[in-house]
Amino acid sequence: MFLSAGCSDFFNPTIVEEVKGPSSDLPNPFEKETGEGSNPFPKDFDPNAGTFSEAKMLANIGLNVIFPEARNFRVEVEALKLRLSEYCQDLQSMEPLKTQWKNAMKAYHKLAAIPVGPLAENDRLAMAYLYSWPSANSCGVDVQVEKMSRIGKIEGELIVSVKGLDALEYLIFEDQLQSTCNLNSPLFRKVKDWVERPESEKRKDRCAFSKHLMSEIESIANWLESSWDPQKRNFSKELYEGKGFSSVHEAVNAVSDAMFAIEEVKDERLGVPLGLHSDCTADQCPERVEHPWSQSEWTAIEQRVLGFEAVYFGGYDKVSKHFGFDDFLNSSGHGAVASSLKEKFLAVEALLKDAKAQGPLTAQVQASSGCGSQGSPEKLCQLFWAVKNLSSSLKLDLLSALSLKAPPVYQGDND
Repeated sequence: MFLSAGCSDFFNPTIVEEVKGPSSDLPNPFEKETGEGSNPFPKDFDPNAGTFSEAKMLANIGLNVIFPEARNFRVEVEALKLRLSEYCQDLQSMEPLKTQWKNAMKAYHKLAAIPVGPLAENDRLAMAYLYSWPSANSCGVDVQVEKMSRIGKIEGELIVSVKGLDALEYLIFEDQLQSTCNLNSPLFRKVKDWVERPESEKRKDRCAFSKHLMSEIESIANWLESSWDPQKRNFSKELYEGKGFSSVHEAVNAVSDAMFAIEEVKDERLGVPLGLHSDCTADQCPERVEHPWSQSEWTAIEQRVLGFEAVYFGGYDKVSKHFGFDDFLNSSGHGAVASSLKEKFLAVEALLKDAKAQGPLTAQVQASSGCGSQGSPEKLCQLFWAVKNLSSSLKLDLLSALSLKAPPVYQGDND
């Protein structure tokens, strides 16, 4: 079970005391061995050779889509660790560090677009540790930085809302070295004292806490790559064999379940800020736009759409032969559904490009006159409806055509 806290939670002294940091004495669930060459594919195995099969599609998606993204994420995390170390040595320019954080975050968004296999294990534990938005709590991060500075170590285990890449975003991009806590509250007297310290000391303190977070991020990135690596655990082979599932078709269903992460683009990344989701109780909620510190909100949406498309089409090229769900539809006699879905993907791509060209998402939300109908002339509104239409087609057309079940959270939800 995960504990998360919003900013208001930190007005509760009990919760403040419970926001503890990870200890080197605690076991790390992501440091276990994933097996060296324990489940390889046959030599010269080509998942895209011959006629289509569900097993080949799963192998292709694992080997040629997800594993390369897991490897790229690990590479970008290693580079981020290096840039952090370089910055913390002299506390000078943060620009190389900021750039590399964006690279690592970009890689994570594409990988997390389809949370299947290792990312989905243990109730998505790795995902929660790596990136907890929208539960991220910058005030909680301030509390931890001050506490680590004062007692010289971190005790216990951090809750997910004060660690991961989103905590690093705040630590790296909040340039004023201030705090988002209510410093007028006696609960944050120690944080207020910390804010009044010299700039160089505060930078050192943030560096120390960032390095601690970076260690766990690196551990998880290595574990994810090893889990998909065909020379190690080789989760692609587990999908191919239906290992851990009642059948290969059930393994396909696990991947189709993960594809519904596109709902998070529709709801959390677009719907909530635009006031089109129940989590926003006002006309609009521009303060709920993702990545407020780095202004990377469009990158997040782009990468999640790209990752989603790559799994559906079996690769990033919609023309070349690589087995994906479009091939599954065509081979099952549902070419019309495949053609319709491709048109909807192309519509999302075009509108995403157009909406991004209109400027920052927050500014567009603030200027919007409302997206209550599909007839809105605003590109941002049109993008929301295009993603919604694509998601609805997945529920109503793809799942039915391929005899797949909807994820429990979406069953009966045909909006």
